[in-house]
Amino acid sequence: MNDDINACRDARVAAIDLVYRTKLGNPEFYGDPEVALVDCLHRKNLVPQNYTIDQYRKESGLYMNDTSEHAFDRFSFDINDSDTLTCMATTAPTLLQPRLEIWKPLG
Repeated sequence: MNDDINACRDARVAAIDLVYRTKLGNPEFYGDPEVALVDCLHRKNLVPQNYTIDQYRKESGLYMNDTSEHAFDRFSFDINDSDTLTCMATTAPTLLQPRLEIWKPLG
């Protein structure tokens, strides 16, 4: 039974989940995840309408070169807002990696 459940999940659920998450954050199906992220931020009114992809790339570059615990302060939008996190998770999940705690099940 477990083999059947796993086969079904791999064949059906994973693809549907990917499309669903993509549709949430990137309904226009932009090929560039950064463009999709900025579009999502605009749609949810998290940034001003004059916020551009170039501004995002500049802020992202500062963030990537910042090793402090306050690196997310490089962005001009609220990184802790649940809508912002949804946009990031559905379009640019690698931005969230520094926020994830490392799971240490054995201590």
